[in-house]
Amino acid sequence: MTELIRFTAHGHAAVRATHGKTLELTAAEQITGRATCVVGVAARLPSRPMAGPIRITLTVAGEALSLRAIGNSAWWPGSGSAVIRRSGQRLSDTFATDAELAAADLPRSLARALAEPTATLTVLVERAPGVERAPGGTGSLVRCRLAGTGPDRLLAEAAAADQVLAEDASARSWLAAAGITVSPARSAPSCLAAGGRVLAVAGGETTDLGQLLAAAGTVEVLGLPAELAVSAAATDRSTTVQAGPVALKELPALAAANPAAALVFRCPADRLPQLLTDLGRAQSGLVLASPDDPERPMRGDLSTLALPDRGELICRAAGLPTMTSGRPIDPATLVRRLLAESVTPRSIALAVATLPGWSRRSAYEFVLSLSSETDQPAG
Repeated sequence: MTELIRFTAHGHAAVRATHGKTLELTAAEQITGRATCVVGVAARLPSRPMAGPIRITLTVAGEALSLRAIGNSAWWPGSGSAVIRRSGQRLSDTFATDAELAAADLPRSLARALAEPTATLTVLVERAPGVERAPGGTGSLVRCRLAGTGPDRLLAEAAAADQVLAEDASARSWLAAAGITVSPARSAPSCLAAGGRVLAVAGGETTDLGQLLAAAGTVEVLGLPAELAVSAAATDRSTTVQAGPVALKELPALAAANPAAALVFRCPADRLPQLLTDLGRAQSGLVLASPDDPERPMRGDLSTLALPDRGELICRAAGLPTMTSGRPIDPATLVRRLLAESVTPRSIALAVATLPGWSRRSAYEFVLSLSSETDQPAG
């Protein structure tokens, strides 16, 4: 493994190391017994963030412990803390996420050594390929927008990448000025297939990376708002409609009016399955993200994704495949399809009324006539 950073901290009599979710090194010289995650004080913290898979080794009084994690390129050294989290939450004081261990997992003999004020703790951070590889050998694709990403963060991501791609001329110019080698795009699929990490940087308009998105096991999107991040992680490049602050009850009408377009909306996690049915959208090919962690969207089928029990999600639901051929849409075919998907006649009528040549009254009458057909018993 390649050594990246080595720094020191000191022990403290108040070290408890009983926190089950985090482990922290702080630049502060004093703590109280309430700081149950702190394992070192007066830390001489690194001057730059890390990214990608890393191994962190803690050594004190002849004892050592290593743990794997994912470096957080959004870490701000000026925060005064280097928090290592079991979760994936990326905050400005978070040095690494997805850690194998927390403070409570330290051997008690090591924790006792850290409670000695005279103890010196050495922290070694090394590159550790393979931590985030998905089953099947597929690697990670990181999409980065220059305008929304600070230089230190971008340099950390480039250092962690096996290959760096420039999506446009402005990105190529920035990377060249920073001394970062740009790889040819044709070599990226094989890099991902081997479990590597590919960074794609865009200065302006992003390009179609559908092939790489399909080949990647995990996708990260940096420098974009949450609603745009889920679209940047999708494999299809179809037109996308952003629902914005539209009420949930109005979403079926918006979806019906744009059947071929992907729809991006927010909804409570526990209501997503029923809402997809109401929208007439498939429960496959989804891209989901938490507003609190939009940089690492989840992709796949609803049945296989680990959804939270509560909270809000940002969802990108793909358009209807039968509506993307470019041929004119037959209103009767569209309405029957949406009725079959259990979209309410009222929502469909509101959508049809937005089409050229339709009034609200004629749309209602048209939809109700087709709705009555589906109510007839089979002969």
